Amino acid sequence: ITPLRSVLWSGAANIVGDAIFCHFMRGGLAGAALATSISQCLGAFLQLMSAREKGILPNITSILHLPRGVLTYFNPLFVYAGPLAAISLTRAYGFTLMTKKISSLSPTKIGAYQVLFQLFAFFAFFGEPLSQTAQTTLPRLLDAGDAKGAWKVMGNLG
Repeated sequence: ITPLRSVLWSGAANIVGDAIFCHFMRGGLAGAALATSISQCLGAFLQLMSAREKGILPNITSILHLPRGVLTYFNPLFVYAGPLAAISLTRAYGFTLMTKKISSLSPTKIGAYQVLFQLFAFFAFFGEPLSQTAQTTLPRLLDAGDAKGAWKVMGNLG
């Protein structure tokens, strides 16, 4: 099965699940969430089966029995990515709590929340690459005493 077919089957399962859980079983928002979760699991399962058929999925026993010391190779990655992962998980937890609280309000307030959240997500994710670029480029230029280069970078970012 190709990735496109997997997405199509997953999308079809989501539509059918929405009809069943939201309309027939009167599940509302929880029914939609359940249908989406089931469809995503189906898509992941189809992709895993496809990878296994093509022989690109590693054997689980080879993953569980890694040679000694191989994980120390990834220590610099874990040291770098650990704080970023903690920040991302904290944000996701906060968004989950906000969404849970907002889902108990009126449709107008839910709509307002959705608009504000989309604006926040746009500016948060749009500004993040600019911030990362500034944090990686400017210190090097300022340490070298290249104020002209630093102003040029700042002009390109803004």
